[in-house]
Amino acid sequence: LRKDREIAARASYSNPDMELLRKQQRELATALGSTVEATQKAQEKFGLLGYKAPTNAALTKSTAVGARAMGVNAADNAELMETMISQFGIKADSVGDAMREGKRLNDIAAVATKKSNMTHEDVREYFKFSAAAAHSVNVSPEQSIAMGMALRRGGIPGSEAGVFERQFYAR
Repeated sequence: LRKDREIAARASYSNPDMELLRKQQRELATALGSTVEATQKAQEKFGLLGYKAPTNAALTKSTAVGARAMGVNAADNAELMETMISQFGIKADSVGDAMREGKRLNDIAAVATKKSNMTHEDVREYFKFSAAAAHSVNVSPEQSIAMGMALRRGGIPGSEAGVFERQFYAR
């Protein structure tokens, strides 16, 4: 309950907004096994990005589904999604946009973890260091992660690969 109050205060959510998010916490715990705490942390991340409660709920749901697919918790996956959304300049102005973009970004991360030897942490660290630079030269998240996967296959882990990509785009 205390965490819910923090979310409401930080994101300026009303009581009906918080009821929607509390309902989602219970639903994700039942349907996906996501802990209430992990869901709250995801909701807090998206609230701090300025998303309204319904959009936040859509992003949180796709984040929890993606987390389950990648074998991590929703809070860890929310860190990755926050990085991708903010540094690639992705906008989710409606619930439909949030669902579509959330699914797309989670699919990108899931493919990287399932089809290469990148771990979830590698993907998160890679994007933390490279996403803004990639966005500044109009490289899509899909193109960017392809480079990260190739670098990881060559033995360069996520953070080092991200720094390399950032330097590559800077030149």
